Amino acid sequence: MEKDIFKKNKIKFVFMGNEGMALSLISDNLYTLNETASFVLKNINGKRSKKEIINKFLKEYKAGRAQIEKDVENSLNFFIKNKLIKKL
Repeated sequence: MEKDIFKKNKIKFVFMGNEGMALSLISDNLYTLNETASFVLKNINGKRSKKEIINKFLKEYKAGRAQIEKDVENSLNFFIKNKLIKKL
């Protein structure tokens, strides 16, 4: 069973290519998501751990593990801080 990590019906996501946008109906804020943030958000499903998301990112993009770990962590912290997701 998948965990409900998204604020159901209160956050809307739109992905355009490798980037995206998130609209919080709670705060009325619109967030523009870069490629990394969009990738992370697309791969959060309530089952994948942060480590699994990092490993999937490593398979699809050419970057060092340390940089990817930092970018994924920053994206997750941004999502949580802005109440776009609950903690993983």
